[in-house]
Amino acid sequence: MGKIKLTIRTRHCAYSSRDVDIFVKLISGTGGTEVIKLEHSEGWHKSPLFRKWEKDPVHNFGKSMWGDDDGIQTFEVQVGEEFMISNIRKLEIGHDYSRFVDGWLIGDITLADDIGRELHFHGPNKYGHEDTLVLYADDKPKSEEIPLIHHFVMGPILGYRGTSDEDKYQLCCLVVTEDKSTVLQPLQYKVMSVEAPDEVLESAESAKVISPLAESEYYKLWRYDCEFSRHLDTDYICEYVLPDNRRFTCLIPSFKSYPRITFASCSGFENLEEERNDINSYIMWIHMIEEHMSKPFHLMLLAGDQVYCDPVYNEMKKNRKKSGTDEYDISGLREEGRAKYFELYVSRWRIPEQAYMLARVPSIINIGPAPALNPAQIAILAQPWH
Repeated sequence: MGKIKLTIRTRHCAYSSRDVDIFVKLISGTGGTEVIKLEHSEGWHKSPLFRKWEKDPVHNFGKSMWGDDDGIQTFEVQVGEEFMISNIRKLEIGHDYSRFVDGWLIGDITLADDIGRELHFHGPNKYGHEDTLVLYADDKPKSEEIPLIHHFVMGPILGYRGTSDEDKYQLCCLVVTEDKSTVLQPLQYKVMSVEAPDEVLESAESAKVISPLAESEYYKLWRYDCEFSRHLDTDYICEYVLPDNRRFTCLIPSFKSYPRITFASCSGFENLEEERNDINSYIMWIHMIEEHMSKPFHLMLLAGDQVYCDPVYNEMKKNRKKSGTDEYDISGLREEGRAKYFELYVSRWRIPEQAYMLARVPSIINIGPAPALNPAQIAILAQPWH
C-alpha cells in the first residue's frame, strides 16, 4: 500500500457546500481503485468545496469571499502499488446525489507521492456536471483558465408571474452575483413537448439585464423575465441556460393541466448552531426532490417564513452592545438590517437541497409569516390552468 496526497482547488461554487461528501476513483491502464470517500478534518466545514466565507454567512459571507481563501484543500488517500503516480491515467470525482453540487467549478486536482512526483488533472472550465466528472492525467500544471463571466453566488430561482393577455405563460428567474457584475448576459432557453423531448419547438433568449433589482454591500440581485406558448393538452419542458452554462429544466403546463403543486413553509432554524449540528437539517427538501424526480411538479407554493431572521437580530444586538451603542439609538439600523437580511437570504437559498427545487419548479412566494390555507383555497389552486 502507498499514500498519495490529493489536492483539490475550487475556483468557485454557486451553492453552499455544507457537509458535502466527495468521492474519487483513480484509474490506471489495467483497472481502478475502489471508490474512495475523502476523509475530512473534524468540524462543521468539512468539505473539499468549503470556503472560509461559508462558515458564518450572516456577516462574513461577502467580506472575505475572494480574499484570504484560495479554495485549496489537501487529503491523503491510500492506494495499492499498481496505482502509483506513474500508472494513473484518469480520475473520476463525484458526490452524494442528495447534495446536488452541480455549481462546483474545479480549478485543478493534483496528486503527489512521497518522493515528489506530481500528476495534474485540469478542471473543465465550466459548471454544471451533475454526474461523475472524469478528468485525464497531465504531467504539467494548468497554464491558463477562462475568466468567469459572472460570479453567481445564489440562484437561479424560478418565479411564476402569471399569464399575459395573449395567454403566454410568464416566468421570472432570480440570481445573485457579486457586486462586480454590471450587465447580466442573456438567459437562453428552448422548449420541447414532454411527448417528444428531442424535438425543439421554440428556441430563444431573454434580453440582457442592465440593472439589478436590489443591491447590498457585496451582492446584486437580478431578474430575467421570459414567457412561453402553451399547448392545449400537452405539457412542455423548458430547458434554460445561465451565462455560466449551468442548465436547468422546468414544466410549462398545458391549458388543461391540473397543476401538480408542492408546498413548503418554515424553512431553516432560528439558531445557526442548531442548524449546523443537525444532520437532517434539510431532510424534507430531499423528500421533495425525490418526489419531483418521480413525478415533476408544476408549481411550488412557499407560504411564509422562507428564512428565520433571528440570527440577523442577534448579530446586530451583539454588535451594538459590543460597540457600546445606546439601545435607543436607531441611526443606521434600517440599512444594517436590510444588508444583513439580504445576506441571510443569499446564504440560506444557497443550500443545495433547497436550491435544487427553487431552480426547477416555479414558485409563488409569501414573504411574511406562514398563513394557514384551508382546503377550499388549495382546491382553487389545483384547478386546470385555462
